[in-house]
Amino acid sequence: MANIKSQMKRIRTNEKARVLNKDVRSGMVNNVRRFEAALESGDAAAAGKAHLAVVKSIDTAVQKGIIKKKNGANQKSRLAKMFNSADLAAAPAKKAPAKKAPAKKAAAKKPAAKKTTTKASAEKAPAKKAAAKKPAAKKAPAKKAAAKKAD
Repeated sequence: MANIKSQMKRIRTNEKARVLNKDVRSGMVNNVRRFEAALESGDAAAAGKAHLAVVKSIDTAVQKGIIKKKNGANQKSRLAKMFNSADLAAAPAKKAPAKKAPAKKAAAKKPAAKKTTTKASAEKAPAKKAAAKKPAAKKAPAKKAAAKKAD
């Protein structure tokens, strides 16, 4: 066991991370098993849902750094091949994603009062330019410079 305080803390944090990583990894493996079981049963709907769940869990594991990116890609590719080559008799055709209903418009607001400008006043008003910020001048530390000169 470590005697150094920071090392003891590091051991505790590593243990917490290990438990969380193990949870994500075991969930991913369980989703793969469920997907394979759904394929064997021949249930197209269950296999489709299980495939989505396993892809999501693999992506989560990759994002959290539990498995490497290419490892996740290879696993997803292998599972997709299994899904596509499975003989699912009642396999429904893939549906296009449903379009979202248009958002409701906010309550009607009163129109703002119109500003009346004449041609003459519009021509006289110059366009405003954004003022450019000048960098602040660096100040030399006076005390340190004076102390060095005195030595």
